[in-house]
Amino acid sequence: MVVGPILCPALVGRADELHELTRRRLSASKGHGGLVLVTGDGGIGKSRLISAFREELAGRRTGFGIGYCRPTGNAPYAPFREAARGIGSALDVTALNRDERLALLADAVAGACRRRNAVLVIEDAHWADTGSLNLISHLLPSLRSLPLLLVVTYRTDLTLDAQAAPYFARFQRHCAAEIALGPLSPSDMRLLLRLAIAKSHRVRAQRLDEVIARAEGNPFFAEELLKSLLMRGHARRTNALPPTIRAVVEERLHELGEPYVRIAMCASVLGRSIDPSLLAQLSEPSDGDVLVALGRMRDLQIVEQPAESGNLLAFRHSLMREAIYRRMLPQQAQLLHARVLHLLEGRSGSNVYDLAYQAWAAGDADRCAFYNERAGDEAEALHDHADAARCYQRAARSAHSSEARMRLFEKAADACARDGKAERAADLYERAAEGALRCGDDLRAATLRGAMARELRRAGNNEHAIDVLTQTIESLEVDDARLRSELLLDLAFSRLDQADTERAAVLLAQAERASDPGSYWKVVAYACAIDGDVAGMRKATARRIQASHALGRIPELYAQFNLAFWLCALGFDREALDIFQKILPICAPGTSRRFSCSRTQTPPSSIAALAISWRREN
Repeated sequence: MVVGPILCPALVGRADELHELTRRRLSASKGHGGLVLVTGDGGIGKSRLISAFREELAGRRTGFGIGYCRPTGNAPYAPFREAARGIGSALDVTALNRDERLALLADAVAGACRRRNAVLVIEDAHWADTGSLNLISHLLPSLRSLPLLLVVTYRTDLTLDAQAAPYFARFQRHCAAEIALGPLSPSDMRLLLRLAIAKSHRVRAQRLDEVIARAEGNPFFAEELLKSLLMRGHARRTNALPPTIRAVVEERLHELGEPYVRIAMCASVLGRSIDPSLLAQLSEPSDGDVLVALGRMRDLQIVEQPAESGNLLAFRHSLMREAIYRRMLPQQAQLLHARVLHLLEGRSGSNVYDLAYQAWAAGDADRCAFYNERAGDEAEALHDHADAARCYQRAARSAHSSEARMRLFEKAADACARDGKAERAADLYERAAEGALRCGDDLRAATLRGAMARELRRAGNNEHAIDVLTQTIESLEVDDARLRSELLLDLAFSRLDQADTERAAVLLAQAERASDPGSYWKVVAYACAIDGDVAGMRKATARRIQASHALGRIPELYAQFNLAFWLCALGFDREALDIFQKILPICAPGTSRRFSCSRTQTPPSSIAALAISWRREN
């Protein structure tokens, strides 16, 4: 498959940083120039910010010049000479001695700025030649009186050599501002990837979520992972690392040097967090001093020591750990994981998540099923549904019995449903239903297929949901009137989503006698809303609330939300507003946590309806 460049065409998530550059440029245009440092890890978006800043200046009287420092082959003052050409100035570097040369260069830059205010950008200054660093230092005292904004970008994830480090320390002390770019938020990353994909490719939301999780807020990593996914075909999952990311890590490991690379590989087996004492037990004596190796890894910014972690260190980025980990043969890694699992089991108070991960990576099926189910239960108790689903799925794949696999896939499906991953939840419910059939439990299989259909409907695949419900009802041989009526009501709801009120009415009539009254009246209210029968809608909602009264406040909230939403859709805005204003305080951020397990936080559709009603009435 041929895939062109995957690049976001717009700046995302850096509005404040762009505003700061614009503000500094305006100040410089009034004769109050200065140095601005733009810092961050490789791929975090420094060049993209500069590009957006350059576009902001298009059509203005401000001169703009940019010079690039390169890893090798930098001629003396090359980035400054390149940048100066952008503002119409030629820098002469033929002076006899360094001081005279610096003075002439500074005068030439100052002269160019006096004709019109200017912005000079020196990109990737971590690779700058000594002459360029000297010139920046020489310009610092005079910048405050010049109409010049000097912007210097450099990477904070590279180790500066002994000669360059003092210069950057001085730049930080005397700069007008330092713009430190951190990781983008998940929502910004999602927007960035959507813009990068545009209309040329279709990628499932689940695949985008995986890319966002692995990239950890780094735009370059995200784009490269997405391109790799598209090249290999996103119909099947792939964890392959793009060559560009591997190259970044190999560059760092080359600086680390032997024999410490093996210690880094052992550290990668431990996971994201690194316990130095555990690493010392895992590595071989011939590998060298573990603490010295970790010190070098910290200096090279392969690992860091978070303030709250105590004795532990952590890889700065999971993709860096992953690239180091992939240097090993799978068999070698599996043996190391087995050793780590044995060491952890011998320690009191070992974290169940660590035990679960190591058992899974070691391929120890029994321990994997045991520890991962426990880890999933703990995560679910903390409402960490994504981690819970991951652990349950690992446990299910390692379980020996069909009954255990069915139970664990159902747990994973429940967790995905609570996490809002409807498509994935439907897949897992289907696997659980297949397990129930293998166990001879037809009733359970039908219940699970009903849950599957509900998630398919939430995912927008209503036709598939109808097919699943129809087949399940037709094949239902067990004498369970309540389950049959529940499935009939679900099918009626799906028919109403298609505005097929005639078939929905037939299904409602079949379900009425044996169904749960609250569920029955919910579907009746929806049918009335589709028909525009406002009086019937109010009456059915009242009956629903009355029938569900013994179940507490949550069913009432659902009923009121639905009524208000339908009223808004039908144009009864004042009544909808009154209902919303009564029930929204109950679901405020401080109180909604207690409803999280039942997914009763304010639905976005209801918030939208409230906004529509408010606009109409005001």
